[in-house]
Amino acid sequence: FVQEHLIRRFIPTYAYRMDLKKARSVDKKISNDEFLRFQKQLKLLKNHNFLKLLITDSQAIDIVHKWTLDENNKPIIDITTFSVIMANEKNDLSIFIKGIEAFKILKENDKILIAEACNHNRIKEDIGTYQIPLKLNNYFGDGKVQIDHAFGRDFASYNLNDYKLIIHCGGCMLDKQSMQARIKDLEESNVPITNYGIILAYLNSKEAFSRVIKPFI
Repeated sequence: FVQEHLIRRFIPTYAYRMDLKKARSVDKKISNDEFLRFQKQLKLLKNHNFLKLLITDSQAIDIVHKWTLDENNKPIIDITTFSVIMANEKNDLSIFIKGIEAFKILKENDKILIAEACNHNRIKEDIGTYQIPLKLNNYFGDGKVQIDHAFGRDFASYNLNDYKLIIHCGGCMLDKQSMQARIKDLEESNVPITNYGIILAYLNSKEAFSRVIKPFI
């Protein structure tokens, strides 16, 4: 979606595949080799003044954020994520940013709903059913907040007022109109909303969160 969106606007793109397994390896040589490979491509693009924005998968923000800082911890390039771009393109990004304020004041036993717009086949370490719940439990403490899931396009079977926060997927399988209608339904419940890319960036660090929203504010 994102690459097509950019190409349709005659914005050139460059695709790079990072090996996250190597990047996160406890073997320093393996992780450093992957870091150097990444830096080589980054330097090449920057030296030719081609690179204006680096877009990454939300699941890689922990690596991409720290690998795009200089020795003084200053950003060397603007970054964001696919999920944040989709949220901005298909809705009002400020809605999801405000959701972080609600996240900051969550307390023990509060309920969080993780909502996905589709019913795709989920892998072992799925972002919505595994990765985000794991990070939430690491943040609050195991079992301190209640995490529920909603799959598909209908919230009729859920009492949304029971929840203190809704974390929504990027909506890659929905068109803009469908996504806006879905978010409007959630807004009418007066429950704060954020999305996968924004919450993952914030859970990584406040600095990463600020960086992924910077291109849009």
